[in-house]
Amino acid sequence: MSRDRYFQLLRSLHFVDNNTPDPNGRLFKIRHVYDPFREAVKKNINLFECETGYVLDLLIYTGATTNIRQYKEELVKSGNIAMTLLFPYLNKGHKLYIDNRCSSPLLAQTLLENKINCCGTVKQNRKHMPKLKKKYSQRLHSIFFY
Repeated sequence: MSRDRYFQLLRSLHFVDNNTPDPNGRLFKIRHVYDPFREAVKKNINLFECETGYVLDLLIYTGATTNIRQYKEELVKSGNIAMTLLFPYLNKGHKLYIDNRCSSPLLAQTLLENKINCCGTVKQNRKHMPKLKKKYSQRLHSIFFY
């Protein structure tokens, strides 16, 4: 699709009247499409279908108005977002694969306490990361912890 065609579609695609804003948050323009889609995803996709890579739940981050469950104060925002999405699956023995955007040692520990095994990458400068000896950090790019 060309750039001009994309911008034409973007200009003409509207789900609500822009002159009557909804006071229920920043998603008012897409809420009529987003809410039914999210409910359909929750109702029609079971956990055993995770092998297919289907989306089980989604959360659009809109800043301070996003409904995030405050699970632990120390988890910071990204960890609490992960726990909000995982809440229905806690204490059921599932496995979670995450990237370095929201992973941290504290999140991995919290997930393990809630019977969710966690595997993924983590940034070296994250809070609560163990300090590595210079000889390891200079010659290795990957270090495994169990």
